[in-house]
Amino acid sequence: MTETSKSMRTFYVVWLGQLLSTLGSSMTAFAIAVWIFDQNQNATPFILTSFFDNLPYVLIATYAGTIVDKYDRRIIMLIADVISALVTVVALFLFISGLLQIWHIWAIAVVASVTRAFQEPAWMAAIPQLVPKDQLPRAAGLGQLSHALSMLGAPALAGVLYVAVGLRGVIFVDLFTFAIAFTSLLFVRFPSLAADGAADDDAETTFWGKMTFGYRYLRGIPGLFYLMIVFAMVNFAASAGSAVSGPLVLTIGSAQDLGWVQTALGLGLLIGSLIASSVSYPANGKIRLTFLCISGLGIGFIVAGATPRIGIIAFGFFLAVLLIPMASSISQVIHQTRVPPKALGRTFAFSGMVSRILMPLSYLIAGPLIDNVFEPAMQSGGLLYESAIADVMGNGVGRGSGLFMILMGSLLLIVLAIGYLNPRIRNLEHEVPELA
Repeated sequence: MTETSKSMRTFYVVWLGQLLSTLGSSMTAFAIAVWIFDQNQNATPFILTSFFDNLPYVLIATYAGTIVDKYDRRIIMLIADVISALVTVVALFLFISGLLQIWHIWAIAVVASVTRAFQEPAWMAAIPQLVPKDQLPRAAGLGQLSHALSMLGAPALAGVLYVAVGLRGVIFVDLFTFAIAFTSLLFVRFPSLAADGAADDDAETTFWGKMTFGYRYLRGIPGLFYLMIVFAMVNFAASAGSAVSGPLVLTIGSAQDLGWVQTALGLGLLIGSLIASSVSYPANGKIRLTFLCISGLGIGFIVAGATPRIGIIAFGFFLAVLLIPMASSISQVIHQTRVPPKALGRTFAFSGMVSRILMPLSYLIAGPLIDNVFEPAMQSGGLLYESAIADVMGNGVGRGSGLFMILMGSLLLIVLAIGYLNPRIRNLEHEVPELA
């Protein structure tokens, strides 16, 4: 496959379908989050949904990667869309029947996580098939823009629909967007990989060999390997902090307030994505720029956790995510331009697994820590109720969640500082040039 044979047309068609599907799924996730918190005012059930939404991905990612590199990536995405739609139908049936319980939501989250483990690496690996090399940064930026638009539009739309027609109406809209995404994939074709340079595992036939290919390949590129580990630690702190965003807001405000906060977050992602999809990245210095962008996440967490004022919390989340699209786009392009197309499914899947491997743990511990340690400590009679910390950030309901978020933001900044001291990460662009 030559660069001239590639066209952005197919990419735009699929991207638009995925954008609408992501918007619908985000609306359902928002509505379900509000429903869960309405059923039980504790943070633990709320956060456990995120735990079940990530653990299966981690467990099967490497297997999914071997499938992505072996079969038609478009077909894999179609199958994932069908399964996601069926799961959404089950949720709708349970809700209409009055049988929906929190454990049903957790079960649905497990299935959704499994389908995402196949769909995400399939789409990420397919992008270099569809897009010329010089357009990869723009494609990466548009991918971030899709996420930003869903984050910006979903809370507002879901908030209106949830009040007007309830969870049932939101799920119906979600199913409609699934249909659009499925149709967009159904009538396009992905270029063949036959002409692309093969990975060095063509003779590898053992199941274990195929499963460990992503590890072995990335282990041979130390800079990418260590960067992946840093991202895992960053995601641990980021996930633990963001997991308490719902309880942080809902303990002092309403679902509408949560919608405004998530809208501010989406606006930050949107602006950041527009920047990421329009600027030219430096030939060198991408690693340094990535670390600087991610540091904004830690600073934003600290701002959001420092006060019980909804406006400041919203600004903190806006600041936290503003430069994340650029960081994600740069890291994606670094990976795509240093790994052959036929190996991208397995390497993206393994990288995704490692970067997410600590996320289930963060979700598992965040809820109990908030409910049993941090919140009680900031309540009347608690260990920190009359401390210097309380003098600065206040005390009472929700302040334990704020303190936890500040600690996660600080941890994130420490991880970034330590990671950048690693010379293999810092010099990755010089040690491993881009593929021709």
